Amino acid sequence: MTGPGRFGCIALAVAPLLAGLPVQAGEKHLQRQIDALDTRLSRIERLLKNAVLHDMMGRLQDLERQVRELRGENEQIAHDLEGMRSRQRDLYLDVDRRLQAFESGRPPAKVTPSPAAARAWPGPRGPPPRPRPS
Repeated sequence: MTGPGRFGCIALAVAPLLAGLPVQAGEKHLQRQIDALDTRLSRIERLLKNAVLHDMMGRLQDLERQVRELRGENEQIAHDLEGMRSRQRDLYLDVDRRLQAFESGRPPAKVTPSPAAARAWPGPRGPPPRPRPS
C-alpha cells in the first residue's frame, strides 16, 4: 500500500492514541483539582476541629474553676456548721448546768460564758428591762 491508503491506515491506528491524549490530560487536570480540593477540605476540617477543641477546652476550664469555687464554698459552710455545732453544744451545757443548779436549790453562781457562748449571745441590746411592779 502506498499513497493515501497507507496514510489512512496509520491515521486510523494512531487516532485512538491521539484522541486519548486530551482525555488523559483532562483527567490529570481534574485529578489535580480534586486533590487540591481534598487538601483544602482537610485543612478546613482541621481548623474546625481545632476551633471545637479550643471551645471545649475553654468550657472545661470554666467548669474546673466553678468546681474549685464550689469546693471552697463547701469548705466554708462545713467550717461554719462546725462552729455553730460547737456554740450550740456550749450553750446547751451552760443551760443544763444552770438548770441543775436551780433544781438543787443552790444559788446561781456567776457563770462566765465560754467564748463560743459569748459569741452566740452578745448580751442585751438597748437599756436594761424595767422591773415589773408586783
